[in-house]
Amino acid sequence: PVLLIGETGVGKEVLAREIHGKSKRSAGAFIAQNCGSLVDTLAEATLFGHERGSFTGAQARALGVFEAASGGTLFLDEIGELSAASQVRLLRVLEQSEIVRVGATRPTPIDTRIVAATHRDLDAMTRAGTFRSDLLYRLDVVRIVIPPLRDRPGELAALSDAMLRELDPSGAIRFGDDARKAIAIHAWPGNVRELRNAIARAIALRDGDVLRATQFAISPGAASLSAGPLRSAVSDVERDAIVAALDATGGNRTHAASRLGIARRTLLYKIERYGIVAPKAPRER
Repeated sequence: PVLLIGETGVGKEVLAREIHGKSKRSAGAFIAQNCGSLVDTLAEATLFGHERGSFTGAQARALGVFEAASGGTLFLDEIGELSAASQVRLLRVLEQSEIVRVGATRPTPIDTRIVAATHRDLDAMTRAGTFRSDLLYRLDVVRIVIPPLRDRPGELAALSDAMLRELDPSGAIRFGDDARKAIAIHAWPGNVRELRNAIARAIALRDGDVLRATQFAISPGAASLSAGPLRSAVSDVERDAIVAALDATGGNRTHAASRLGIARRTLLYKIERYGIVAPKAPRER
């Protein structure tokens, strides 16, 4: 078993898939189950499956995620959200390597590797009595702590380039120097997920094949402390420039965007982002 620990958005499921893909179980199934979405009354059937007629609506036998992943890997995301009852069920499976479908009388052996993940402090939860220590011992054979993106700024350029290649397979789009600087000074509280979404948004708002800093909707409040004053100053200048362009064009968004050298849709986004109130020009109404 492998236990992945890291903040939301650091890429725990991506790493889990890589572990599966490079293991001797790679030919088997990779099944992902979010423990936070398990309804306790249906958790047993979801995890272990059920027999036909075992409860109302069970019209046929169904495999649970443990059996479906047998021979492969079961990724249990947000393991810290498991209820006390589900923790007991999971512990039994890990100890016995077998499951009992709801409505069945005999156990079914399984050969499933568990990769669990959480953003919670499971050690603190065991001390508080909200997570079973014996279950943690079973899951925590190999622990991998994934640091947040703000603690590995040296990876930002490589990650950004990889995401851009994924989002633009043609290879036509590239980062401008100002965009790379904007990426470098942001703290990325949403981690890798936030970075990917920011690049996807910049691609959608771009004017050409070069991504610019103005196309990255990065909140100044989310910047690192060291870069906070700089981000705030840049945002103030940008907002003032937009207000001045709107005033100079009588509120005409198209003309204002042209004066600013950005796309009209980019300007509309920034007007909303900064909460700028400006009347529409008569012909734009």
